[in-house]
Amino acid sequence: MAVLTNIIDKAIGVLIFAYLILSIIIPSSGYLVVGVLILSLIGLMIRRHFHPIDKDERIFIFSFIAYFLLASLNIYFFNIDLRELASVSRFLLVLPIFFYLRISSIQSSWIAYGIALAVIVFGVGMVSEKLIKINLLEFNKHEGMITLYAGIYSISSLFFLNKNSNYLSLVIFSTAGFLGISTMLLAGGRGVWIAAILTIVILILLNPNKWNKLERYLILFIFISLFIVSFAIPNSGTYHRLEQAYSGISEFISKDEAEKDFSKAPSVMDRMEMWKAGFLIIRDNPITGVGLNNFKANAKKLIYEKKISPRVQNFNHPHGQFITTLVEQGILGLCLLIFVIYSPLRVALKSIKNTRSKDHVSQIVILITTLFYFFYSLTNGIFAHQNTTLFYVLIISVALALIKRDSHQNYSPE
Repeated sequence: MAVLTNIIDKAIGVLIFAYLILSIIIPSSGYLVVGVLILSLIGLMIRRHFHPIDKDERIFIFSFIAYFLLASLNIYFFNIDLRELASVSRFLLVLPIFFYLRISSIQSSWIAYGIALAVIVFGVGMVSEKLIKINLLEFNKHEGMITLYAGIYSISSLFFLNKNSNYLSLVIFSTAGFLGISTMLLAGGRGVWIAAILTIVILILLNPNKWNKLERYLILFIFISLFIVSFAIPNSGTYHRLEQAYSGISEFISKDEAEKDFSKAPSVMDRMEMWKAGFLIIRDNPITGVGLNNFKANAKKLIYEKKISPRVQNFNHPHGQFITTLVEQGILGLCLLIFVIYSPLRVALKSIKNTRSKDHVSQIVILITTLFYFFYSLTNGIFAHQNTTLFYVLIISVALALIKRDSHQNYSPE
């Protein structure tokens, strides 16, 4: 029996490692998670030793289940298609993985090196695309998604560095961090830039690795320097994207609806127009929202009343997860969404404070992933897509399970 569980643990470790890397190359690589789920279910049937579920774990499990159940109520109240629950169903599917990993013998190094190698692959792919015009990744098809993953991976790699790192780890994590951040900036995702900057600032303040002031300032200096360099590189896209955003915001604020020129920075203009539509819809439906995927139908009414631009009818969601959730599921849905992000963040912060170990891989992964998703959700509908939802719930479940497993003083693999 011990041999079988050991094989299961190693197989799960390999699948998670592979998923982290393939998520950069093939964003639709979620089929690997099916293998992790099946192995976890088998492992749960085999193992006889289970740790009691503590308060933090109950809160985390409740947040995932409640978020799914609230979305499920849309079937009854708004008569939506069952397929609309495909994305939020991921919140339930990862729970068996969480329960198994908290009694497994999997090491956090599977996550750390998977993340580092993934962002190195991203960096090499971006350099080949920008400099020698060879597309190694499906970047053009999934630009925002891949850049989001790269941002999380690259900053995580930098913060994996600690005084206990051996030479090989130092080289791998340093290369991943610098290469990943550089190419992430060149990729040109404004939402990812915002999330990256704010996440780094908060991590420097939280200081999970107990770095001294010089080390923390060095990390901030490196990021700012790389941003300035990317801004100065001709045709990098950084300057163009920032200038486009400024023009779009100025155009939206300064002119009346009939005078707005949507040929200027259309993505920014469209987004702000969608937010305007979202707030108009919320005003009439603050408690329950209008139901999953019902933004477009309600926006058409506003277009008919000439309160928003007809361009909004081309979009199914108002391009921001917080406003999307508020529009579709009301205030309660928004509160649960924030709770889904806050509950694992809280566990990671408590664990860093109470643990003497300087190796905080799982805690750092949770801190960076939750912060990134929070800030990115301000401008993008991140949980409206199955791939980005699966990425979040899997990474958080795996990292949180390993934290809780290691917190049990009498832990035994069997």
